[in-house]
Amino acid sequence: MRVRLLGTAAGGGLPQWNCACDGCARAAGVNRTQDCVAVSGDGRAWFLLNASPDLRPQLTAAPELAPGPGRRDTPPRGVLLSTAELDHALRLLTLREASTLTQYGSGCMLDALAGPFPVRTILAQYTTLHCTTVEPGAAIELDGACGHTRWPSVPSGHGTPRAYPATTGCWRTA
Repeated sequence: MRVRLLGTAAGGGLPQWNCACDGCARAAGVNRTQDCVAVSGDGRAWFLLNASPDLRPQLTAAPELAPGPGRRDTPPRGVLLSTAELDHALRLLTLREASTLTQYGSGCMLDALAGPFPVRTILAQYTTLHCTTVEPGAAIELDGACGHTRWPSVPSGHGTPRAYPATTGCWRTA
């Protein structure tokens, strides 16, 4: 298994653009981007854990995730969403030019991305989009260029965008 940390800061990065706390003041000159991780079983097919607002510069800074050899041959094959909050789903649209893309998430998360925050609807106009519902505790099969890898899933909440109606039966973390 290969793991690439693309970003390690909380929402807004570090320092946060709108914060004057002691930690952000001490981090002046530091440029840590928002949390995002890439994982691969074979080093060719990569899966992202979330799609942070900083995704484009994170991808271009990671040589393992460079496109090629084909014109639209991109190593990111899918995104595993821990929540559908903007900090984790905003840059899914950046991946619209991949030839195919799979989104993995809870049913509530995937529903949120098809409804009030219609990322799934928009992406489907640009790429072959697959959506896979993940049940907490169940293994996820991530197909790569050389076989497949089983990844355990863990419950992380059912975060949905703040604008998502509470009457859907889904709940979000505060």
